[in-house]
Amino acid sequence: MKKSNDIKIITFDCYGTLIDWDRGIREFFVEILSDKNQKLIDKIIKRWEIIQFHLIKEKHLSYEELLNKSFTQTFGELDLYIKANLGKKLLDKIVDFNSFSDVFPVLSYLKKHYKLVIISNGPYKILTKNAQRMGIKFDQIISGEKIGFYKPATEVFQNALKQMNISASHILHVAAGYKYDVIPAKTLGIKIIWVNRKKIKIQEDIAPDYEMSDLTSLPSILGLI
Repeated sequence: MKKSNDIKIITFDCYGTLIDWDRGIREFFVEILSDKNQKLIDKIIKRWEIIQFHLIKEKHLSYEELLNKSFTQTFGELDLYIKANLGKKLLDKIVDFNSFSDVFPVLSYLKKHYKLVIISNGPYKILTKNAQRMGIKFDQIISGEKIGFYKPATEVFQNALKQMNISASHILHVAAGYKYDVIPAKTLGIKIIWVNRKKIKIQEDIAPDYEMSDLTSLPSILGLI
């Protein structure tokens, strides 16, 4: 991707793209479960992610309510004991999730050339704390919970464009989530880079504009170096 004067803002998904979500979630389950069996934890996480993806497309709930409902359903299906209000417990932990090692150096450099914005499903207050922990001063933080829709709803991106007061042709979205970000962004004509940190293979009709395994090559892709 050559440097384009059309791009004014680079937007980022947060969890899985900037924040090491998988590691944080795994550590969370290890902490709350009496059975530390890794196969069981893998099974819980896999089922929980499927359930949550379906729930976010139903009636809008607060992020904490969404977490509580998805945890209750997941643990119920697997016939496991669930502790009270796991949603709040996870939110309390998310603020301390670490960012990937490439985030600070790359985004610090990009900040000299572009406005940087987070577009995430998470609660605004939590995202603000995540950003502070990253050490990056984002120009805006846009929360799906606050908007009233969660990605992959295109309404999240449509609302974000209004908040940024910019057209789809002038932003570049960078995200690790294929179902959550790549598909809805491309549907709206937004340029998108898929950060495939897990090196997974996807067979979809909708493809990103560019794919990379981490953020280190982003300045080069943008034609900055």
